[in-house]
Formats: sequence, structure tokens, C-alpha cells
Amino acid sequence: MGRLADLERRAARIRPPVPVVKPALKELSQAIEDLQTAGEHLQVILDQLANAELKAEQLAARVDEFVQVVPVACLWTDSSGVILEANDLAGTLLNISRTRLADKPLLLFFQDRERFFEALNKLSVPGCGPAEIVAVIRPRERRPRVVRVTGRVLEHDNRWCWFLRAGDEIDLPPASLDQ
Repeated sequence: MGRLADLERRAARIRPPVPVVKPALKELSQAIEDLQTAGEHLQVILDQLANAELKAEQLAARVDEFVQVVPVACLWTDSSGVILEANDLAGTLLNISRTRLADKPLLLFFQDRERFFEALNKLSVPGCGPAEIVAVIRPRERRPRVVRVTGRVLEHDNRWCWFLRAGDEIDLPPASLDQ
């Protein structure tokens, strides 16, 4: 702006006055003001973006904390059943670190894989609701366990959520444990 003011003073001293210089300086002055306004507007947008990013990080941390304190083993898979994420209880139930569960097919842990495929097929139908099965899982290097499995397709996510609940109240024919 200082340089522009200097140019305007110098143009005023030119004799005879040049009709092109004053309009060009006026146009340049307007362009500089427009740039300053745009810069201020951009700064407001950057501040809003930084605030939104901070809120998103805080929300992600809250969701991760919530997932870890849910008192049920939870796994998230893609539509083919490949594990994308799991909570600590899922890692404990399957006897493998939750971080190592990623990229493993969930069906590897099912003794009766047909039941798991039935649940996958049911969830593949749009608007079907949850898929529930009782099945035997085989944790790594541990005895098989009977679990109630509930699968859901998440509405606002491309992942499928699976809840595995083990307990004495689940009934399964004894022959299923022998397979």
C-alpha cells in the first residue's frame, strides 16, 4: 500500500498528466483491497478448518475410548468378513492382539463356518436388519467357545460391526463342539 501511495504521488507530479496512469493506479488500489479482503476471508476459513479438525480429532479419541470400554467383544469388517478393526475384548476372546486382528478373515475363528457365511449372506441383503447366530469359535491356541454373534451393517459407514458374546447361558448342541 505504501508503494502504491508513492506511485500515486509521483503520477500527480507528472506534467502534462498522463490519462492512463491514474486509472491504472486506481484499479491497482482496488485489486489490492480485494486481495486483502480475500486474505482476511481465507484466514477466517483456515481458522474454522483448524477448529473443525480439532473437534474431529477429539471426537475420534472419544469414539476410540468408547469402543475400548464397551463390555462386549466388537469387530469391524468389510462386507467379505475381513477384519478392519477390533476392540481389546475381541483380542482377548480370540487370544490375539487387537492390532494383529486387522486384515485377517473373521471366518478363520469360526469352527462352523457355514453359520458365519449365513450371517454374511443375510447382511448382504439391503435393509435386512441384524444377523444373529450362535456358533463355536476357536481362539488361537485355546479351547473352542460358544458365542452369540450379532452382525450389523453400519448405516453411515462401509464397515460391518460384529458383537461376540460368550457365556454359560448360550445353548448349542454338544455335537457342535466336537467338529
